[in-house]
Amino acid sequence: MVLLLQLSLVVLHQIIAEYNRTKGGVDTVDQMCSNYSTQRRSRRWPMAIFFALLNISAGVNAFVLYKAYKNTPDMNRLEFMKVLAKSLVSPLLQKRLDRGHHVTEEMKLAIKRILQIQDPLPVPGQQEEFFKDKLTCHTCPPRLKRKTRYPCCICNKPICLQCAKKLCVKCKADRD
Repeated sequence: MVLLLQLSLVVLHQIIAEYNRTKGGVDTVDQMCSNYSTQRRSRRWPMAIFFALLNISAGVNAFVLYKAYKNTPDMNRLEFMKVLAKSLVSPLLQKRLDRGHHVTEEMKLAIKRILQIQDPLPVPGQQEEFFKDKLTCHTCPPRLKRKTRYPCCICNKPICLQCAKKLCVKCKADRD
């Protein structure tokens, strides 16, 4: 009986030693999750669980696997998360941009900025100097119904002279 008690104490000491040796892993994961968190406030519990899983799986586990490979470029966790997020979102953004007919102009410009897509600049002299019919300016609010014959020199959309001098505001922002 005494021998059995001593054996159980030895096993118990081994279990406690193993726990003490590995308990820092949970603290490390918690610290990594709190440094760069994907957590967002939500009243819906499935979303809270999703964000917690995303924190651990994409934020920590994927980075640990990335660091385990020898032939990978050296980057910190923040850079890794940015690259991972962009690689996950890029196909959807490209698909949304290709569909085009349900996407607003502002959204198209934002997607092109994120994907770093630049529209080719037109060759001077290839576009019309003015439209034959007057068209509504595409930068003015629709309630003003400003008519113009002048196109933007980059996107060739109609713009009135109150908005720009032959260069619409959106194209100027893209160019800068």
